[in-house]
Amino acid sequence: ERETEAEAGAETETKAETETETKAETETETEAGAEAEAGAETETETASDTTEDADSTADTAPDTGPGPALFDPADVEEAPALFPMDVQAGDATADGAILWTFATESAQLRLVVFGADGVLHQEVSAATGDGGFLQVDVSDLEPWTDYLYTFVWDEPSAGATPVRSAVGRFRTAPGPDDQPAVVFGATSCNDYGLLTPTPLARAGEANLDLFLMAGDTVYADDASDLGSYRTIWRDGFEMSQMRTLHRSTSFLYTWDDHEVHNNWDPETISPARRQAATQAFFE
Repeated sequence: ERETEAEAGAETETKAETETETKAETETETEAGAEAEAGAETETETASDTTEDADSTADTAPDTGPGPALFDPADVEEAPALFPMDVQAGDATADGAILWTFATESAQLRLVVFGADGVLHQEVSAATGDGGFLQVDVSDLEPWTDYLYTFVWDEPSAGATPVRSAVGRFRTAPGPDDQPAVVFGATSCNDYGLLTPTPLARAGEANLDLFLMAGDTVYADDASDLGSYRTIWRDGFEMSQMRTLHRSTSFLYTWDDHEVHNNWDPETISPARRQAATQAFFE
């Protein structure tokens, strides 16, 4: 009996120890679960803080806005038949120039002035005038700076794609405090029936700062009315060598006598002829 009671007591103690161990394991698991939940909450808070920091950085980052507008003449087809005399720039000042073209059709054109980097500087809408000529006086440019330009006809006919003139280049004049070396070319007495035009083409390849036309740019001695004066100017300006030169730089023009008539006398010349010659020159 004593042995049986002893065995029963041992079993009771073993059971108690087992229950104690089970309880301890349960408490340990509970604590581990609590720690895991706490860790998850900490990670969530950290992620939330990181997101808030990122949002804050995004809110304070400077807004640079869209980049500069660009123009690529390669995106518009050139139409030499519409612009047979190409383009010219003239009377360049420190902040502008007069840009010129001629179109064979009456057209509302868009002058585009841009840099060699394609950055758009100006766009001006203007219509060709009497005879198809167009001169646009542009301003607000930088001194002693190279610019490119072209004339675009956005809708030559219903549903048609835009076309453009050749691309010209000019350089604005130096500013009042600038003293750069100025490289220029010059000529006079362009009798196209006698002239060898190759030097004009070479000048057009020289990247000159300007070119001077010092008189007798055409020999219009046989002209008598506006139409014939215009034809003589057009014949000269449609020469490939002249178009190369005109595209390359800006011009300063003066006249001599052959723009009107050889050794003409203002007291004896017909006023109508003088008026026609003058108008053709300024066109």
